[in-house]
Amino acid sequence: MFDELSTWLDHVLDQAIPNEVVAFCFNLYEDGHNRWSMEVVGTDYFDADDGDWGCDEVTDFGTRENCYTWEAAKEWDEILNEIISHLKSYLESGTYAALLKEKSGIGVGFVDGDIEIIYQQ
Repeated sequence: MFDELSTWLDHVLDQAIPNEVVAFCFNLYEDGHNRWSMEVVGTDYFDADDGDWGCDEVTDFGTRENCYTWEAAKEWDEILNEIISHLKSYLESGTYAALLKEKSGIGVGFVDGDIEIIYQQ
């Protein structure tokens, strides 16, 4: 899964990032029938103590129409932990790791839940 996710993320981030973007939020969705999807948004606000920072969206980088999707017979918390692990690996060695880490923060979570901060300057 990591290789597929990396390829998708490389494609997503291979574009100009608007200057207003100060943080990235990876939004997870449970689509039903063991299907999951993820989009990434750039926000113009970041505050690790404010769980709503991910709502201040500047761009979705086209990922709302081109989500990363996969199938897995797992519970939501297992999916969250798996994605966090993959994204942390990407932040260590991914093509655009430096681009992501030059912003104030990076979070991931289900759209109706809390955002887990996986990187913060």
